[in-house]
Amino acid sequence: MDTLRFQQACDAVLRKEKASSGIGTLSEKSMHAVLKRYFEPDESRHEISVGGFVADIVNENGIVEIQTRSLHGMNKKLDAFLACCKVTVVYPIVCTKRIIWTDKETGEIRISRSSNRKKSLSWALHEIYYLRKFISNPNFSICLMHIDADDYRMQLNKSKARRNCICDRFPTKLNEELYINHPSDFLQFLPENLPCPFTTSDVAKSGNMPLPCAQSLMYFLYDANIAQRVGKDKNSYLYKLNVVGEQN
Repeated sequence: MDTLRFQQACDAVLRKEKASSGIGTLSEKSMHAVLKRYFEPDESRHEISVGGFVADIVNENGIVEIQTRSLHGMNKKLDAFLACCKVTVVYPIVCTKRIIWTDKETGEIRISRSSNRKKSLSWALHEIYYLRKFISNPNFSICLMHIDADDYRMQLNKSKARRNCICDRFPTKLNEELYINHPSDFLQFLPENLPCPFTTSDVAKSGNMPLPCAQSLMYFLYDANIAQRVGKDKNSYLYKLNVVGEQN
């Protein structure tokens, strides 16, 4: 993690957007633009055609593909990319700090509130499930980034739902960066002091994560033979971690 380089990327994109009449005026969203510049400042290495698809970054480290929305639907692109080189998928988790409204009629800008929503990187686990077929590929890795951001929203009228008014999301701070290079890296999401055996509900409660994220976590660990199922508690599987060399 390089917070200085991240800030430099933010500053560069902000300068470019100001020159284009403001945030949200570029052809790509600010979050994507900042992360692309953070991972590769040389713009000549951006947007490169590979295997019939366009990769965000191609450099000496392989392909870096930045996904700021759902990871669903990436399989065909990743199949093509992994056929020729290493691939890192970058996925940011945003804990929004400020909501900034612009009145469409007056141009008035106001900061309405700060968000108290707190999401840890474990919230990405359910999204990563869409990429489960690639987890064991040695050329595939995932970079999770915990980022603070400002949401810029357009005040249209009171009848419009707030979620339909989002113009852009601009990152303001990089808090954490975590790589998943091997199935065993999922162990870092498993909370401490779990009972033995334990259920996915135990993981969700102790790890302060949604149940679908805990279910995805246990799928990864079970599929890699890092955890095994040792019975059931009503409709829930009971798990325990394997010791080195132990098989199901």
